[in-house]
Amino acid sequence: MSKDKVKFWIFAFGIALLIPVGLIGFALMSSFIAEFNTGADPASIFRGHSLYAPSVEEAQWVSIQPEGTAATEVELEELISAYWLAWEALEQAHLTGNLADLPTYWAGDALDAARRSAESGITVTHSGHRLRLVFFSDDSSVAVVRDLGFSYTVTDASGVYALTATTEIVLTLDNGFWRIRQYNVDFL
Repeated sequence: MSKDKVKFWIFAFGIALLIPVGLIGFALMSSFIAEFNTGADPASIFRGHSLYAPSVEEAQWVSIQPEGTAATEVELEELISAYWLAWEALEQAHLTGNLADLPTYWAGDALDAARRSAESGITVTHSGHRLRLVFFSDDSSVAVVRDLGFSYTVTDASGVYALTATTEIVLTLDNGFWRIRQYNVDFL
């Protein structure tokens, strides 16, 4: 067999192998790109929660005259909903030990404290939040809220303790979610 025939058969075999491998690679790359172009499921932004306006017994505004800019009704609803759901997420984390929902409503040092609290082996319940909007930033990204004397029940191995607490909370708007970034609780 001549040298030219060997080169021809190597070339023909290479082309015959390259066509199916190329088509398979093209199909895989197309499906990979198509997967990224589909985007997220719009419902996933809520992470299982919708905007929830708590009942008056659960949480209510007692004052909405802050320093800085006045918040709109929609912003007030978003704030009270996020605040209530943050406490609900913390309560569920205490009950179940599942901390996955905490970053939705807690951030920074407050998130670290919420995680430590949830991992402590106690359970908590809360009710009767009376909120006063202390500060609302001009760009609508920072709010300071004071919670005036809510009920906080702690259950641990030694018993059940009903407490009353006040807290001052700094909430920031991060990626479309109001999150508790800092808080200071005083038990009465």
